[in-house]
Amino acid sequence: MVAAPATTSYAAPMTTSYEVAAPMMMAAPMTTAYAAPQIQYQEVAAPMMMQAPMTTAYAAPVQQMYEAPMMMAAPMTTAYAAPQQQQVFMEQAAPMAYAAPMAAASYGGAVVVGQDLNRDGIPDVLQQRY
Repeated sequence: MVAAPATTSYAAPMTTSYEVAAPMMMAAPMTTAYAAPQIQYQEVAAPMMMQAPMTTAYAAPVQQMYEAPMMMAAPMTTAYAAPQQQQVFMEQAAPMAYAAPMAAASYGGAVVVGQDLNRDGIPDVLQQRY
């Protein structure tokens, strides 16, 4: 017996409807009327005339008489003798000998002391040369 083929049914497509409100009408913008500015003028009196400045009489200046200045004596001059020249023989000191710079470092539980020509604080013996 042969089975009947299966049938598939579909429902009708659904439609969605939206309500749209009618456009709103706006009122005309309000206008505001202002009164014209009022200008007030004020009368000003004519300028007053100033009186002439008062004059003050002063007495003649008093002259004071002073004594003539005292004359100072000329500064004292001191004569110095010409410097005396002396011959001095100095013995020449022996040239100074400088020691090579030294450094010490702990290496493997032992203290290594040696010269440090590049002055970096590590004995040159511990530095590798390339």
